[in-house]
Amino acid sequence: MKLPGPMQFIDNYLEGMKNPSKVHYPHPLYENSSKETYGILVYQEQIMQVVQDMAGFSLGEADILRRGIGKKDKQYIDMMEEEFSKRCQDNGVPEKTAKEVYAMIKKFAEYGFNKSHSAAYAMISYQTAYLKAHYPECFMAANCTINADDKDKLIPCLGEIRNLGIEILPPTLQDSLSQFSIEKHEGRYAIRYGLNGIEGIGEDVAKLITSLKHSPSLYEFIDKFPTIRTNQLSNLINGGVFDKWGVRKEMNEIVPSILETVKYHHKISSIYGRTILDDIIGEDSYEGIEYGLQEKMNLERKAIHICLNGHPLEQIRPVLKVYQDTIHDLMDMDDETDVQILCQIDDIQKITTKKGDDMCFLTLGDEFDAIEGVVFPKTYEGIEHLINEEEIVIVSGRIQKKEDNGEISTTLIVNAMKKALDRKLRIYIYKDTLSQIKTDIAQKNGLSEVISVDSKNLSVHKEDFYVDYMKTTEYLIQNKIPFLA
Repeated sequence: MKLPGPMQFIDNYLEGMKNPSKVHYPHPLYENSSKETYGILVYQEQIMQVVQDMAGFSLGEADILRRGIGKKDKQYIDMMEEEFSKRCQDNGVPEKTAKEVYAMIKKFAEYGFNKSHSAAYAMISYQTAYLKAHYPECFMAANCTINADDKDKLIPCLGEIRNLGIEILPPTLQDSLSQFSIEKHEGRYAIRYGLNGIEGIGEDVAKLITSLKHSPSLYEFIDKFPTIRTNQLSNLINGGVFDKWGVRKEMNEIVPSILETVKYHHKISSIYGRTILDDIIGEDSYEGIEYGLQEKMNLERKAIHICLNGHPLEQIRPVLKVYQDTIHDLMDMDDETDVQILCQIDDIQKITTKKGDDMCFLTLGDEFDAIEGVVFPKTYEGIEHLINEEEIVIVSGRIQKKEDNGEISTTLIVNAMKKALDRKLRIYIYKDTLSQIKTDIAQKNGLSEVISVDSKNLSVHKEDFYVDYMKTTEYLIQNKIPFLA
């Protein structure tokens, strides 16, 4: 079975296969090259044939166009549209028909291939579909390993794992391998985050880290790996690899001092051999004040491209299933595309224009990525009351692409905004059982508030916990604690 290249035409292709008589061919000359694939241009050879049949291109000219399309050279493809249309008209093909056909050719440029490759592609498609259906954990772990050094490919893989209902376990020094792996967790297979998927950590560094998994302290780890860079250490810390040694904020603050000590130690050792510094092992635990939830999530997302310690949107996406586009998806969308996304306001920078009007720049984040949002004065006036840090919102806007020194940046021009949920989810429990569960749920993440009821004094107390609604209710059920959701 042949599969069409441009993905958006798959339904048309399948319908044409079932009912060949219903296939629409814009012109008899077009049918000559596309009848085999039910009116859909699938192969590079078909592109060459259709421009020869309809516009009288020579074989050489057709091959040059094929190469331009293969390279996705947008400027060249657009330039050739006028030439194709003119030569079609000279050949008796109406201008409207020529434009319709060339629109199909441009769509082909998004994804097309050589006909001789179709059998191999079909075989790979069947094999990978089988693996994903029957061994999803192994298949997705392998996908993440292959794409570990490419953020733009890794993030969609992580999102797909979540969509499949597979748990992603955080990277840890004692449990993680250099690559993504699978392990049993709570009776099911889960995927353990691989060290090579951490920002700035390649395969060679990841393998070296796994050889140091029995290090008794952060100092000892750095002492055995003195060439490790500061940014690599920060990403390991923020990704949760060293969580067994304490809070991330304290470790990040002590790292410069440890690096200086280790550097001095190795310099002295190279001159004098063994010294008293060889006996330093450092502290085995760094306790203290941790980052706030929002900052911790942002740092974790930058380090491992996902929030594994919980993100508020995780609790809301299953409720608001219509908003499934992630911020990462926006990066691949065309300029001027209208979008709606579910996100959290991570940061707000309010400014006043020269005319005295208020506007702002937002950092909009989700579980995987962040994007800059721009709210111009007219829009700002109508949604100012919704613009609060950590607010979960649905944003309607338009993609804006800009190129600067070869780098393309993506911005979201905000046109409208509304709260994701009209009210918070609430859990009601008896006040005398609150202390029993406080430590267990206070550090969970989600969108809920706990209301405790004092039955003796007939009063109600609101507790400002930021908790995981599903995990908390599961905890209450398992521990037979009465509650009302």
